[in-house]
Amino acid sequence: MRQKKAKKKLGAIFVLLILTLIVALISFLFKHFDINGQITSITNGGLESSAISVKNVLSKEGILAIFSGVITNFQYLQVLITLVVSLMGISILERSGLLSILFKPFQNLKPFMITFIIFFFGISISFFGENAYVFALPLAGLLYKAVGRSPIIGILTMFIAITIGFGTGILANYDDLLMGSLTQISATLNVDKTYVFSLASYAFIRIASTVLLSVLGSIIIEATLAKDSIKEVPEEKIVSKKAILITASVFGVLMLLLIICIFPNRGILLDLTQSMYVGQLFSDASPFKEGIFLCTLLIIMICGYVYGKLSGNIEKKEDYQDAFAHSFDGFGHIVVLLFFYSIFISVLNYTNLPNVIVGNLIEWLSNAQFTGIFLIIISLFTVAFMTILMPSLLSKWILISPLFVPLFMKANMTPDFCQFIFKVGDALGKCITPTFVYFIILLGFLKQYDKEVSLFGTYKKIIKPIGILAIVWILILAGWYATGLPIGIGTFPTL
Repeated sequence: MRQKKAKKKLGAIFVLLILTLIVALISFLFKHFDINGQITSITNGGLESSAISVKNVLSKEGILAIFSGVITNFQYLQVLITLVVSLMGISILERSGLLSILFKPFQNLKPFMITFIIFFFGISISFFGENAYVFALPLAGLLYKAVGRSPIIGILTMFIAITIGFGTGILANYDDLLMGSLTQISATLNVDKTYVFSLASYAFIRIASTVLLSVLGSIIIEATLAKDSIKEVPEEKIVSKKAILITASVFGVLMLLLIICIFPNRGILLDLTQSMYVGQLFSDASPFKEGIFLCTLLIIMICGYVYGKLSGNIEKKEDYQDAFAHSFDGFGHIVVLLFFYSIFISVLNYTNLPNVIVGNLIEWLSNAQFTGIFLIIISLFTVAFMTILMPSLLSKWILISPLFVPLFMKANMTPDFCQFIFKVGDALGKCITPTFVYFIILLGFLKQYDKEVSLFGTYKKIIKPIGILAIVWILILAGWYATGLPIGIGTFPTL
């Protein structure tokens, strides 16, 4: 009987190199055929349009620019710093045995409940922004391993939950505040001078969609991803009730200190120049935003040492030092992926292709005569397509909001509903784009458990649940618009 030949999988590094070459070729063609675009921005209280053109990478200037900027671009990948801090913290939690204690209650839960908790947690931590990925993805893998399920399914579930739900969540995040200021300017410029944005303006639809996505997402994941998962044997650790009580007390004291440091309008880690608390926490000048990972690591280090020493899981100082590097297996592959990703992104950004294509899509959408539910669906997928080329939420909204917000208002929809639809479209696009850095991070974490992981193989696993969840999102938005239910405090989908 003949053995089947194993299919050769194209590694993520080669895919990134191929995508880089494709982008370079497209930039050449766009420049050769003089395909340009324009963007509309708010300047001096009015709308001002300016032409944008593509830069050809396959030119002397392009080649010199890319070669001179590769190392610089890689150095500024801030995600590497947060990733290192995250892995150090998780290493200590795992080696000390604290993770075993934290995950123990999950061992008695049914698979659906575990998936639901992961999904709800993933959507909710979008409050902390995109950096949530670097802590949540590896933790989800370890949780699934602790309960005897495939860590790969746990990591994929967490990624889908954070990404597909990034437009929602129980609490408004700092992106909502920043986007809201742009929304208000765009709305008051030419349409409604009295409009004022509020963080509570789409609170109802945000909270309701969080619950709906968590329930339906869990059902979809269990029916698609989880059915063929390979089980893992969890590692046993020493359990000490005395150590748990003392560690819990230490954790309580440390958390109390942190709360004092971030107490509204007084905390020393806040940007007190901001009026709203979410701005005080996460503005660019906030010490908390810059130091959140250091604060988290310090708490984990102290609690991990206390529990590990008292329980006997950490016997010597050398064990504690070694614990910092426990989760770094496969980290080298992540670094290599990020290096080639930085080359790809530097080429893409140099060409100006994202701005040109996004500019043309905005112009097409603003000139089209779409209204009602059809406008919602078309806008959703247009924004998703834009995100494939330009994953940055705020960068897109700066370009889109001056035309997007008035377009929806003229179609009798509120600016708040327009902003929420945009965030959902952005979330859908990020689920599938290799230009999103955390998709590359996802591949790196998967590689720790499956050496054969590939970019297209990962797409094959997640495309079905993401496709179904995209339909769920359409039904939520269309249903809310059709029923006319309030989307927030004093705000409705229509004017």
